[in-house]
Amino acid sequence: MSFGTIRELISLNNAEIVAYLHDNTKFLSQLFELCSNRNSGDDSWRNGYLFIRELFDISKPLGPQQQVPYPQPRPQALNSKP
Repeated sequence: MSFGTIRELISLNNAEIVAYLHDNTKFLSQLFELCSNRNSGDDSWRNGYLFIRELFDISKPLGPQQQVPYPQPRPQALNSKP
């Protein structure tokens, strides 16, 4: 297996991880709750912070086709009046 093939497999795996976590809102809420509870007496917030940092690091090199798109507003919602 060539270095390029291994690098592509790692990139695809990272894209799968980012997409899965993006869709798992329950996990993300628990993760951010863990990170916001810094004064709990233990270092679990530090592990949560390091996980988020690692997630950012693996998502940086992903190409635009592998990044999770943000939801776009619907055109009719932009033109509607309250």
